Amino acid sequence: MVGKKITFLGVSYRGDVGDTRFTPVELLVNMVRKAGSKIKLHDPFVSYWEEQKCTVESDLGTVLEPHPDLIIISTGHKAYKKESTIEKIMAISPAQIYDTIGLFNKDQLLTLQTRHQVSVLGRGDINSILR
Repeated sequence: MVGKKITFLGVSYRGDVGDTRFTPVELLVNMVRKAGSKIKLHDPFVSYWEEQKCTVESDLGTVLEPHPDLIIISTGHKAYKKESTIEKIMAISPAQIYDTIGLFNKDQLLTLQTRHQVSVLGRGDINSILR
C-alpha cells in the first residue's frame, strides 16, 4: 500500500456527530498510515481530529480531487448518502470503494459499480448482487 492514495469518508465515532473519541476508524487509519499510504480525511462534522493531531477536510471535492485509489466509507453520515455525493464520486477516475458500514443502498451501490470496484463489509446479500 506504499504510496497509494486513500480517502476516508468519516472519522467520527458514529454518523452525524462530531465526536472522534473512541472512533473505530482510528485503528484503521493508523494501519493505513503505517503501510505508507497517502491519506485524506473527510468529515462534515469534524475539522480537527484531536486524537490524531490532524486537520480533517470538510469539502468533499477537495479529498476526491487527487483521484484516490481507494475510498473507505467509515462513518454513516447522512451527507454521504446524498445524490450529490454519489455524483461527485462518479465523476472521479475509477477507484476501489470499500463501504465498511453498509451505508449505501442497493441502487447507489449498483450506480457506483458502473464506474468503480465496490465492496461492502458484512453485507453478503449486496456483495452477491455486485458480482
